[in-house]
Formats: sequence, structure tokens, C-alpha cells
Amino acid sequence: MKIIITEKQRKDVFEKFRKISEIKESIEYQIEKQDPCDFTSGDDYATTCIKEGIKFYFPNYKKKENPSSETEKIYQLMVDDYFYKLKFLWNKHSKNCN
Repeated sequence: MKIIITEKQRKDVFEKFRKISEIKESIEYQIEKQDPCDFTSGDDYATTCIKEGIKFYFPNYKKKENPSSETEKIYQLMVDDYFYKLKFLWNKHSKNCN
């Protein structure tokens, strides 16, 4: 099956891909910046890293009531991709906290 897209559709897809890549980079930065020992649970650590990473790209981000917004879809994508990895990372590193 062959899929044909217009130039505008191609630009939109690449723009969304670029945006998601930049948000992932900012979440990776938060992982380096945030000290797991500063958090009482893996849930808090994961949520903070993800939200702060998204806020870097969307400065006025707050969890909204509208789950269909593009920002909320991106947030959910990042939660799906990072949440359990970050909880595991917190569990691994929190054992070494004083």
C-alpha cells in the first residue's frame, strides 16, 4: 500500500517529530539535573522529571482538563515512554541515599 501525503502534511509531521525530540531531550536533561535522593518516591521523581521537561518546552504548562489538547497528548506520550523507566531509576539510586 502506498501512502501519499502533501507537502504541508509532511512539514506538520516533521514539526511534531522535532517537537517530541526536543521534549525528550529536555526530559533527559531533567534526569541528569534532578537528584533521586531529593524525592520520597519514584512516582514523585518520574512526575517531576517529565513535567519539568515539558515545562521547558511549554513554559505555561499545567495539567489541563482537556485531554484532547496537543500538549496533553504529548504529556501522555512522555508518561508512557518515561514513567516506569524513571521509577526504576529512582528505586536503583534511592538505595544509596543517606
